[in-house]
Amino acid sequence: MQAPGAHLQFGRLALQGATAGARGLARLDVPDAYWPLGGDRSKPAYNVALVYEDIRRDLRSGSHTAPTIADAVRLHRMLREVELAT
Repeated sequence: MQAPGAHLQFGRLALQGATAGARGLARLDVPDAYWPLGGDRSKPAYNVALVYEDIRRDLRSGSHTAPTIADAVRLHRMLREVELAT
């Protein structure tokens, strides 16, 4: 991946890859199926809209795809452990 900035969540990432025998990396386009919403995908708000869509789907179907408060707590505890270990 390459991006002009250091923040992966909000940057304009360019995915690159190669197959066996290739002589270098080539740009990989993300299939449209991974972008279920309309709008400008380059804006940070698009990521928020994706999570809201996951929450809407979870509430309507009973699925559990959106992050929860428990997920956030687990992540922050893990980050704190990493911070203390360095």
